[in-house]
Amino acid sequence: MKGALVLSEDADLFEVARDVIVGRGGTAVEDTAQLRGPDGFLLTLFRDEYPGDDFREQPFTPAGGVEDVPQMTQAHGLPVECRSEVLFVDVVRAISAAAAGPVWVLDNESVLWAAEQLDPTTISL
Repeated sequence: MKGALVLSEDADLFEVARDVIVGRGGTAVEDTAQLRGPDGFLLTLFRDEYPGDDFREQPFTPAGGVEDVPQMTQAHGLPVECRSEVLFVDVVRAISAAAAGPVWVLDNESVLWAAEQLDPTTISL
């Protein structure tokens, strides 16, 4: 499955993301939110946080133009599975617009993206 981590220093990130997904016609059950895009692909977001020694301690490379990076010791990470880069970018941008603070994405190649700089042609899910 293709996917990435959506990151923020905001502890309420899952609630914000869930509300965005449900507001777009998706569903939410307990610790999961899901949306079917117009192309038929699903985006599934999980509350599950990785252990503190997982993504927080892995090296990453900021994407070009990313100057503000999260304090990884303070970051909350939400796993997202999605086979459509277009759907993923669209939803993450909406989550970022609704969030109280900055939102980043750690992609499959350990590249850290600012949500507003995501590009479906360059992100690796």
